[in-house]
Amino acid sequence: MQQRVSQGLVYLKHLIRRHGIALLIVGIACAIGQAATLSQHPLYHLTADSNGYIHPALRVIHNSGPIYAPDDPPGYPALLALVFFLHGNFNAAVFAQALIMIVAMFEIYILTYRLTQHRWLATVVASAMALNIFLLDWEREIMTEGLAFFLVLTAFVLFEQAIRTGKMGWFILTMLPAGAVVIVRPFFIYVPVLLVAIMVYRAFRQQKLRAVWRPLLLALILGYSFTAWVIIGNTISYGFTGITYVGTINLLGKVIEYRMQNEATDPTDQAVGANLNTYMHTPGKVLEPWGFTLTYLPYTHNYYAQVAHFSDDVILHHPFTYTAKSLQDLVLVLGATPRDYGHTIHLTKIQVKLQQFSADELLGYWVLPLAALVALGWLIYDARNTRAVVLGTIGLLAMINIFIAAAFTYRTTSPNGSVSDEFYRMRVPCDWAMVLLVIVLPALAIQMLRARVLQGKAPTVVASTIDGAETQILPIQASTVATIDLQPTLKRPAITATAKEGQDADETLKLPVPISSHKVQPPQVFPPDRPPN
Repeated sequence: MQQRVSQGLVYLKHLIRRHGIALLIVGIACAIGQAATLSQHPLYHLTADSNGYIHPALRVIHNSGPIYAPDDPPGYPALLALVFFLHGNFNAAVFAQALIMIVAMFEIYILTYRLTQHRWLATVVASAMALNIFLLDWEREIMTEGLAFFLVLTAFVLFEQAIRTGKMGWFILTMLPAGAVVIVRPFFIYVPVLLVAIMVYRAFRQQKLRAVWRPLLLALILGYSFTAWVIIGNTISYGFTGITYVGTINLLGKVIEYRMQNEATDPTDQAVGANLNTYMHTPGKVLEPWGFTLTYLPYTHNYYAQVAHFSDDVILHHPFTYTAKSLQDLVLVLGATPRDYGHTIHLTKIQVKLQQFSADELLGYWVLPLAALVALGWLIYDARNTRAVVLGTIGLLAMINIFIAAAFTYRTTSPNGSVSDEFYRMRVPCDWAMVLLVIVLPALAIQMLRARVLQGKAPTVVASTIDGAETQILPIQASTVATIDLQPTLKRPAITATAKEGQDADETLKLPVPISSHKVQPPQVFPPDRPPN
């Protein structure tokens, strides 16, 4: 035990000596960002969705029912229940979310450093996120964004560890945050299967699939165990099979946004479409799904089952129209303007500057599709490379999140014709993925290009000739004897005459050529503390 403690202390001293200044800079950036965020008024902010998270948390505190319900998934109410149990107010929830976000910033540093082996590049990425006041403003919201951000990021930190070490235990551990984020925000239901699919592809390329399929299957089951628990609980307790009915409302909102209310084919659904058409043409109505269901209350029965059937009928019978319109929304998601949901009363000059910096930082979403495509191509080409696998998976994560936001998040039209949406809110949990990918990929490309240039300038030694045969010009290696492959351009008989008896005449002759008794070190492609991946 004492030996382990001493080894741990030695390792800790090594980390501080190697990363101390970089981590100090990240800590200062966190302090500035948190001071600019937590000094705002009001400190916490409740939205229309907040009650759906508060009530389940209170049910747990007062033992009046299960934490899950068809209204909202139970992941975030579990965090609120813990906070309410320990302290009992919304200010404590804000500080808990601030602590989660600070930990996330250091996770960004760890992940970036592992991918690049460059401390200052990791410092830039982590500090840029730590100063993003639009991201930090979600600490003040009683909403899921901050927790979802942390869980997705943690899953990828563990995923990188699993890829780098090749240990399936780390990957099984990855499924805990990857599965938990599904019951925080069901939009991320694709995360566990995405990670398992990447591992299957990597194992297939390495010809190890037969050896790892059992732990991968176990990881997949673990990744969806939380989801299965919620679905089974809702089915038994409420008669609703699913995580939440909010997805039903979102699809109805897309039908309204795309003006597809008259496209139903089923006679029962056509009646819903007729009522929806009447609602949409009523003066003074806000064109959004919740207002329609409150106007026609029978549609709220059985957890909006009739509305769900109507939306499925319209979308499934017109998939190309729906997809084409969703692609138009894809551009809107990439260019979504960040905004402060907390309705801050007064901003200081520093806060205004940080908002401008944060908005400029999020312009990187316009580059994201290209960066994700490059990373995916690298993954397909070299599935054995840790960087390629992790960056390619991060690119897929970010782009799938963009596609889901475009296809399942609706825009609302007010009576005066103004349009609003929540595209920005939907992409927030993957902001870290965009920033990391857009900064790290070009940095790695420059690093690789520099390595090739330096290799091209390596010192060389010219080998002698045998019977006029031409030889290769090879870079000097760090050994006292260089082994040179002679590939003569003369006819083979001139070479085979000197071959030993029994030696194949087609074998390449290898002659030891002494070059020096002093070891000549090759040029360093990476600094000593940054070995190539």
